[in-house]
Amino acid sequence: MNEQKVKKSSMVTPFFVFFLVHSSQTGVGILSYQRELIQRAGHDAWQSILITGISIHLVILMMYSILKDSEEGDIIAINKSLFGKIIGHLLSACFLGYMALSALNVTRAYIEILQVWIFPMIHTWELTLLVLVVVYYIISGGFRVVTGISFWGVVIPSFLIIMMFFLLKYAHWNNLLPLFNHDISDLLESAKVSMLMYLGFESLFLYYPFIKNRDKSQKWAQIATLYTTILYLILTIISFVYFTQGQLKHTVWATLIITKIFQLPFIERFEYIVIFIWFLVVLPTICCYVWSFTRGVKKMCNIQPKKSLIFVILLIYIASVLIDNRVKVTILGNITSNLGFYIIYGYVPLLYVVTKIKKNYQK
Repeated sequence: MNEQKVKKSSMVTPFFVFFLVHSSQTGVGILSYQRELIQRAGHDAWQSILITGISIHLVILMMYSILKDSEEGDIIAINKSLFGKIIGHLLSACFLGYMALSALNVTRAYIEILQVWIFPMIHTWELTLLVLVVVYYIISGGFRVVTGISFWGVVIPSFLIIMMFFLLKYAHWNNLLPLFNHDISDLLESAKVSMLMYLGFESLFLYYPFIKNRDKSQKWAQIATLYTTILYLILTIISFVYFTQGQLKHTVWATLIITKIFQLPFIERFEYIVIFIWFLVVLPTICCYVWSFTRGVKKMCNIQPKKSLIFVILLIYIASVLIDNRVKVTILGNITSNLGFYIIYGYVPLLYVVTKIKKNYQK
C-alpha cells in the first residue's frame, strides 16, 4: 500500500504516533505488575525496567527499518514479499490471531479488576458487553477516532505519577539496599516479566501506512517508549520504597493498593475512581488491537472492516465469558505474554535479517 491508497482524511501526523505507541504500552498491567516483577530480581528489579526499555527501543528501530524497505508498508505485504503468498499469509494470519488474543487478554483482565474490586455480583457477560459496545463504537469511527482516544491513554497515567510523588513522605529508601545484589540472569528474568507491560506497540506494523511523512514518525515512537520507561521506572521505585519485598510478593494489585492512601472529604474509596478512570487507559489498547485485526483481514481477504469488526467483537465476547475464573485469566495472560515475547524478540529480528539479506541480494 502506498500513501495514495490511504485516504488523507484517514491519516494522522507523525506527532500522534507518540500517543498511539505510549497508550498501547500503558494498559491494565500497570496496576498489578509489581508482584511478578520482584519475584526473581527483588529490589533490583527496577534495573529490569531499564533493560526492557532499551530492548524495546532497538525493536522499534528494527520495525521501522523493515517498514521503510517495504513498498506497501504493512506486515501483510511484508510477509507476502519475503516468504511468498502461502507462507506469508499463514504468518500474517498468526499475527492477526495474536492481535485478537491480546485484545481479549486486556479486556478480560480489566473486567476481572471490576469484578474483584467493585462489582463482585455482576456477571462477566454483562461487563464484557458494556466494554465491547464502546470498543465497537470507537473503531466504527475510523483510525483517527482510535488515535483521538489514545490521547487519554497518555494523559491519565501521567496524573497517576504526579499523585505517586505524594507518597514519598512514607518512603523507606532502605528497601532498595543493597544495590546491584542480583546477577544478570535474575535481571533478565524480571525483564521478561516487565516486557508484557510494553506490548501493544507492535500494532505499528498495521497502522504505519496511515501516518503522514512516515520517516518523521520514528522519533515520536522512540520518545513514547522512553516516556513509558520513565513512567514505569518511577512507579516501580515508588512501589519498592512504599512496600517491603514480602508485602509485594503477596499483593496482587499493588498500584491500586497504593491509591487507597489518598483520602478526600467527599470520596471514601478513591481506588474506585482510579479503576473507573482507568477504562480510558485500557480502551486505546483494546481498540488498537481490534482495529489492527480488521485492517489486516481487509488486506488479506478483502473483507470489509465492518464485517470483520463484528466477527472479532463476538469472538472476544464469547471467549471472555468462557474465561470464568482467575486461574483462566492468569493462563490467558501467560500465553499472551509468551507469544508477545517471541514476536518481539524472535519474529521481528527475523524479519529484519531477512529484509536486509533480500535488499543486499537485489543490489
